[in-house]
Amino acid sequence: MIYEGKLLQEGKFVVHTSYFADHWFVFNTVSGELKVGSYRYEFENPKVLELGGGVMLDNAPELIADAFLYGPKLFVISNVGEKEYPEQRVLDIYDLETTNYIKSYILPKLQDSAPSEGFYIESDRIGLRYEDYLYFLQLE
Repeated sequence: MIYEGKLLQEGKFVVHTSYFADHWFVFNTVSGELKVGSYRYEFENPKVLELGGGVMLDNAPELIADAFLYGPKLFVISNVGEKEYPEQRVLDIYDLETTNYIKSYILPKLQDSAPSEGFYIESDRIGLRYEDYLYFLQLE
């Protein structure tokens, strides 16, 4: 349950990003290698509670809002804000080959909302969904 998340595929990579744990997994379908990557933020795994014959997570915050792939890169819209920008979400980029962190971008609040989903559209631009709007941002 703590590994609930999103399954993505791009070329030879199959990636699972976890909403509640602080790591993600990448499987290379060509080499058969499985690697574990870590988000920039370290958190303890949430506790799983048994209630009435079922299970649920105990006050587990979602660490990521969305994830998407483009080529050999993982893009994560993080729910964990930077200290200087506590109310803004962050776009973190990771290398799928090495699982290394590459770079982050602070995402602007637009129309009084934060981005909830993203997609890659071309070499240096991404699309982000903010509630009822789509915005296209240029990456440096």
